[in-house]
Amino acid sequence: MTEHDMAEREWTSPEQTGPPPLPPDLERRVFWRVIPLLFAIAYTSQLDRTNLAFAALQLDADLGFSRTVHGLGSGTPRLLSLFFIGYLAQLPANVACLTFGVRRWLSCILLVWAVVAGLGAAIRTRAHFLVLRFLLGLAEAGTFPAIYFQLARFYDADGLGLAYTWVATATAVAGLTGAPLAAGLLALDGRGGLRGWQWLFLLEAVPACLLSVAVALALPSPADAGWLSAGERSALRTRVRWAQAGQGALELVPREAAVAGAGAHDAEAPASEDRADELPLLASDGGPRRGSAPVKTQGNEVGGVGDENGSRAGTAAALRAALRDVRLWWLGGILLLVDAAMNAVNFWLPQIIRASLRAGIVNGDEGGEAGAEATSRQQRLDVKASLLAGLPFAVAGVGMVLNAQHAQRRHERRLHTAVPLVAAAGALGLLPLTALLLGTAGTVAALTAGAAGIWAVHGPFYSWPSAFLDAQTASLGFALVKSLGALGGFCGPLVVGVLADAEGGDFAGGAFFLAAVALLGAGMTLGERGCRDCP
Repeated sequence: MTEHDMAEREWTSPEQTGPPPLPPDLERRVFWRVIPLLFAIAYTSQLDRTNLAFAALQLDADLGFSRTVHGLGSGTPRLLSLFFIGYLAQLPANVACLTFGVRRWLSCILLVWAVVAGLGAAIRTRAHFLVLRFLLGLAEAGTFPAIYFQLARFYDADGLGLAYTWVATATAVAGLTGAPLAAGLLALDGRGGLRGWQWLFLLEAVPACLLSVAVALALPSPADAGWLSAGERSALRTRVRWAQAGQGALELVPREAAVAGAGAHDAEAPASEDRADELPLLASDGGPRRGSAPVKTQGNEVGGVGDENGSRAGTAAALRAALRDVRLWWLGGILLLVDAAMNAVNFWLPQIIRASLRAGIVNGDEGGEAGAEATSRQQRLDVKASLLAGLPFAVAGVGMVLNAQHAQRRHERRLHTAVPLVAAAGALGLLPLTALLLGTAGTVAALTAGAAGIWAVHGPFYSWPSAFLDAQTASLGFALVKSLGALGGFCGPLVVGVLADAEGGDFAGGAFFLAAVALLGAGMTLGERGCRDCP
């Protein structure tokens, strides 16, 4: 009996009610082989997505953007909106990922967004900025759904929440390290005849280009990972399938039926350990495998295809299942609110801190400089605001991991999503008061608590689709949820910008708006009507 057959018997014993835990050594190897590369991709995506928040410290003055224009986008009231309109392509982008394979798809979009992000340094008109911002959103749209799908190939629903959180901490780390990085790049202002914001766009595009090559060469797959034995591959695959079957998402197909359903070509192929290991649903690049046996997902046969048309049919069936699942629309409504608050905080945080610093200078009567001295003071203010903006993201990163670990231990998602949102609402609602009483220290403290609460929902929330759907449908469902979140990503920064303009640059109204949004998100999470049977 081969090692693979022994593992298969161990993991599919009729007496077994669930898979045993993976050996710690295997857990560690999976973590270090899978997470770091995906973390680097998420980190780069966040840098390229949010570098505008730091570039705006100089860009607004150069191109004459108001806060409303800046909140909407570049130069015309559509930059940010066009970026998130591009992000609405997450669902079709993930269909492409499932069709072409995660390795090829991620490598391709990384290269495209590197080019688009770097071209930001060549902007001369508002129209240039409009087009590039839309293309950047379009290029990045498939990134996080593809990351989610890649993780779902190695982790079950419980493990996926924490695994995704480790990847998603890149958004907080990017805020922490991106702030001093942006400050350093903005300080290059005038070097080589370029403004600081041009250096920012140009140099922060380089990592995406390098990662495109790394993904093509090194993105791991359960089917062909040389660091996994045949038994370990079977253990990982069966663990994921056991978890999905336990949620009613997956009907486990008997091994004999899987072999019989693989088609005449597979039946005639000589039996071998390698051939047996090819029974998983996915090819080595993450796309559908030719000749793989079907897996039934909520009444649809997906993932098992015998030719290219079958591959499209399987993906189409999974897409229909995702679109008809009311639970995904409920989760999308929650994420719309969460992303409205998250993107607004992420986008406006440096400018809120700079406004607080400037208010302190005015109250301290330190004005009066002119010419070069005033310019130098403004540059110091920009650098200080960028550096202070890193603190909320540092705390947010720690909060994400702690909340995800606690949610995994408790096997609970609802409270671990709602409670942090309530805490965030309280902190953001108190932001005007703490800023008034404590100045910049109060502003940073409130923003830190607010960011920690909002970012903490990542692990428990994003593991939800995989708790009741198979990997392929959950990946498409994740893209649907993220697409709805993109609408919030557009509305949140826009409304805060409009309110700040209406109040003469005061962000108090925006803070109250974000507090209300976070509180509404918590209410939806705890509500009974939206999704009674969500685990």
